[in-house]
Amino acid sequence: MKNFIILILIAFTSQAFSQCKPVFTATPGPGGTVTFNLTSSPIGNLNTTEWYFGDGSGTSNLTVNPTHTYQYNYNNYEACVQIEDFVTGCYDSSCVRLNITNAAQNMACPGDAAFTATQFGTQTVFTNNSGSSNWAILDLGLGTLNGPLYSTGSLSYQYNLAGTYNVTAINYRALNGMQFTCDTFSAPVIVNNVGCNLGMVIETDTFDLFRIFANARPHVGYTNYTWYIDGAFYSNASYFYTPSYFPEGTYTISLVATGPGGCYDSLAQVVDFYYTLQCPGITFTETKLPACDDYQYDAIGMTGSNTVEWYMDNVLQSTSSSATINVPFALGSNRSGSLVTGVVYGPNCIFSEKYGVNNPASYFVDLDTSGAINTWYVYNVNNIGPVASELWDFGDGFTSTLSAPTHVYSTAGFYDLCHSVTLVNGCTYDYCYNNYFFRNFSSINPIQVIVAPNITGVNEVEETNFKLFPNPTTGMLNIESNLSNLQTVLVYNLQGQVICSKEYSDAINVFELTSGIYILELLNQQNQSVVRKLFVKE
Repeated sequence: MKNFIILILIAFTSQAFSQCKPVFTATPGPGGTVTFNLTSSPIGNLNTTEWYFGDGSGTSNLTVNPTHTYQYNYNNYEACVQIEDFVTGCYDSSCVRLNITNAAQNMACPGDAAFTATQFGTQTVFTNNSGSSNWAILDLGLGTLNGPLYSTGSLSYQYNLAGTYNVTAINYRALNGMQFTCDTFSAPVIVNNVGCNLGMVIETDTFDLFRIFANARPHVGYTNYTWYIDGAFYSNASYFYTPSYFPEGTYTISLVATGPGGCYDSLAQVVDFYYTLQCPGITFTETKLPACDDYQYDAIGMTGSNTVEWYMDNVLQSTSSSATINVPFALGSNRSGSLVTGVVYGPNCIFSEKYGVNNPASYFVDLDTSGAINTWYVYNVNNIGPVASELWDFGDGFTSTLSAPTHVYSTAGFYDLCHSVTLVNGCTYDYCYNNYFFRNFSSINPIQVIVAPNITGVNEVEETNFKLFPNPTTGMLNIESNLSNLQTVLVYNLQGQVICSKEYSDAINVFELTSGIYILELLNQQNQSVVRKLFVKE
């Protein structure tokens, strides 16, 4: 008999504790009311049932199904029930999170959330337009919950890219360490003044040094460069280049920079970097023909096992070793015209070269802020033919037919500088830099533009004897020449000052030069000048 009683007690205790955890429901009603219903309780007589509603109030009696009215909207109330039964020995609790959206809102919070988004320069400023002094932005529209950003006045945020962002704001009231939401408001915010028209130029050297080059466009006036490879920091230099024989693969090159006037911009580009050995004995030549935009391209050193392809802007033009291609400039905007690429394929090798001729009307610029007045220096490079007439239009009503005019911008703003050139053969070209020359609205000083005179006395030797490429360059100059006994390379600026001196080789590194126009001079072993040629460092 004794053993039987023990078995009954064990079974009873096991049943009681298996049901000890309380279970309840919370049913919302009007005006912030919630009805609680305890649906599961331990076997026995409850001695204590306590409810905690999460807003500082609760009960301490045996109420099983209470109703509670929440006064304030809040998305994270924690309502709990705690039970105790002396018969079974049960003591446990359960909680649930509540989101109250229809409360009376009687906490000096009008529930009229609203904001205005205004761009001041590169910053987007959000102004609280509601009657509540407490407000916050929950989401800036960046795809994830970026916030909350609390404020009693205006909020400022710097977006990195232009676009439309859905921004959500709230009115709230702080009480007992919690932020009670009174109202929410969402609206699309159009951001269009964050970028500076930042561009990226990427070149891959797959025939000599086997590395990746990159540079920002436009480059004048930019500061605080930050380059990344596959999201990892790489360099703070104004240009980007990898070491020689960089591993083959696909990379994402990213750039963040501060542009003219303090604007901020970023961009990224995917590069497929693969290389193979260069075909020996192959060279290309480019010859300007009499027609305005016609050029002849020849592949020298071809054998029966080689094939050649000529492309213009990645469109196949010819498979002949000698091809005539019309290479036009885009009206008013393109400095280098269309890009011509020649490719020779051989057994287990490849040879390729790109050609882009400078638009005779295009120019390069450099900003000098060292003087009492900021000065834009404009350098025009014409490598096609003699000029018959030209016109400079400075975008504020002032024009000039001089080859090297000077102009002062006295009113703040952004200006287009356009240049038109007619050559003696009757060909006409145009080029504009849009919204690039600027005078800050906060500056009391004007800015001036000085067009540098054309460079004379530079001996441009025949292409059959000397070739300098790529030109313009982002950092490396390759020299092809049949000139003998070359020993020294001198680089001059446009004022005739020697910038650097290097030992002669067929690949000259000019990464350290700032953007602009320079003169390259080759000296023989007797230090006699053999050739002088213009080149552009971008």
